[in-house]
Amino acid sequence: MFSNILQIRVVAKDGGTPPLSAVTLVNVNVNRNLNAPRFENANYQQTVLETQPLGVAFVQVQAKDTDQRVSALLDDSKVTWG
Repeated sequence: MFSNILQIRVVAKDGGTPPLSAVTLVNVNVNRNLNAPRFENANYQQTVLETQPLGVAFVQVQAKDTDQRVSALLDDSKVTWG
């Protein structure tokens, strides 16, 4: 089976003075993806209050892919804080 690891750079910024930010890398393992996923939105942007409890989902990302196995993994994906 063909496997490809993609690395995505995620930047989090706050609105404070001075503004603070943090960067992390996320590795995504794609197994034999024949069709590119199509995300519901082209861009996702979400404000997270610094008082947001850890482990709580703050954005939901949806994508559809005709590769059934991949689509099942992407539906209802949530990004959590912490």
